[in-house]
Amino acid sequence: MRRRSKAPLPSLVALVLTAAVDAQAPLRVTPVRGSATVLDAGWEVAEGRVRGTSGGARFSLSLRRAWLLEPVMAAPPKSSVAAGWFMLRGGSRIEGRPVGGDAKVVHFRLASNHVVKVPWAHLAGFRLRARPSNPAVEQGFEGLLVTPPVDQDQLFVLDAKKRLRRFPCRVEGFEGEFVRAVLAGESRLVSFARLHAIVFAETSGLAAQPAPGLVWSEVQLHDGRLLRGTLETVDRRVVTLRMFEKFSMRVPLRSVRTIEIRSKGLLYLSTIQSVKESRVPSLGRSWPVLRDRGLGDQPLSIGKRVYRRGFLVVPQVALEFTLPRAYALLVGEVGMPRARIGSATLRVVVDGKLVGEPIALVANGKPIPLSVPIAGAKRIAVEVLCTDDLDAGGRVVLGDLRVVVD
Repeated sequence: MRRRSKAPLPSLVALVLTAAVDAQAPLRVTPVRGSATVLDAGWEVAEGRVRGTSGGARFSLSLRRAWLLEPVMAAPPKSSVAAGWFMLRGGSRIEGRPVGGDAKVVHFRLASNHVVKVPWAHLAGFRLRARPSNPAVEQGFEGLLVTPPVDQDQLFVLDAKKRLRRFPCRVEGFEGEFVRAVLAGESRLVSFARLHAIVFAETSGLAAQPAPGLVWSEVQLHDGRLLRGTLETVDRRVVTLRMFEKFSMRVPLRSVRTIEIRSKGLLYLSTIQSVKESRVPSLGRSWPVLRDRGLGDQPLSIGKRVYRRGFLVVPQVALEFTLPRAYALLVGEVGMPRARIGSATLRVVVDGKLVGEPIALVANGKPIPLSVPIAGAKRIAVEVLCTDDLDAGGRVVLGDLRVVVD
């Protein structure tokens, strides 16, 4: 009798692989007010709403009332550094290489292989590809992107001996696979074949801004990059984002860490520039308040929860904020990173009056949700006080501290 082969059928293997690729990750949805809901596979984001089911119950929420969308991935993809990329004046850095252009736009072929047209007035700069180059000149390119020159664009060009050189100029536009620029008083065409990179001067353009009242999104990728625009759709594979610069991007969902919905109805307290700080030295030392970062420029975190905005403080301190308009609620998460010892008490004072009960904090690495009504308040203060043990080493994180409208 012939033995039956134990090898799986090719069609069955293909079916299993297809199912694995197409499987949709759950989505954690956190509204502006209230607790998070984890949606089962089958959710969608379209036409300004998030729809799906959670534990068999239907779920639907307007993006205007959403705050965070977080794909629940088993593991993020490995990051890669692309040779060709461009940077928008708003700060977004996008993988892609220029393939043409005209007097107003540059055509970039993105990593997704589709071509977008970007007004070059909105570009901070771009690099075509990685090449053997002068390290000092290459470092100069990176530095100029951070602090661009005021009135002179900068071309980084390969000379006849393949050496990378930098030339101040004034870019006039693009003609196919050439950039036209005024070099030493003469208008010249420089081929993309010789061009390594461009940095545009401050006066060569301006950052694109969202229209007043627009509900827009900030997409954070696993590699730390940020993309800003209007969220069009999200499905099991792709996030489609309409950038402020008037082109659409398709981002693989597996590359996305969070999608934050932004509107004028939400204000992060760490974005208020004028904050009154009252610090009382503890055990002979006064500790600085850190804004949007932890110790050693590490991200703010409590246990496994990581926050993009907020404060790190050491008791005894009070932060007082003057609000620009009426808000309904102060929300966020508070707590202390895990440590051998550490404790503190947190209080919220609204227009000079204590609201709610004081919150006891201990260094156990567990975040505590904060939700305090502040309707009509002009000033709010968050006080972090020492406890009876007078511990001066306790660090308190005020994670994603924000005020929201009703």
